[in-house]
Amino acid sequence: MFTSRNKKFAGVVLALVTSLGFAAPAMANNHADTSWSFTLTPWNNLGKTGARSKTDTSSVYARVNWRSNTGPVWAWAEAGNSANVGTAVVPIWSGQSVKISQYIYEWGYRSARLCISDANGDSATVRVTGVWSPDSV
Repeated sequence: MFTSRNKKFAGVVLALVTSLGFAAPAMANNHADTSWSFTLTPWNNLGKTGARSKTDTSSVYARVNWRSNTGPVWAWAEAGNSANVGTAVVPIWSGQSVKISQYIYEWGYRSARLCISDANGDSATVRVTGVWSPDSV
């Protein structure tokens, strides 16, 4: 037989389980880093990553880990199909991280890619490596 105390306990447990059952699921964005590496030359001064899923309106994250000579690279984002998405073009120096503003998600696209170009524009071949993610935290 249930006592008054057991009924109260059961009521509290039922209320707790019910409230947890109606909680909204947490949505995680796609902020895991993916490595990239490009060799930029005077005749091919553009590197593009593969497209990755973009899940929200946050900035695209990029970091340059290493560069074979001095100076920054230019970085910007495109939609996964290479569409222009009103992106900022930002310089990134070796060891620096940036968040790149763009309108990929707002304009209805659901994938993004990172684009890298040598900012020096000279005749040297440049090797550059880093990481990126289509969403940021």
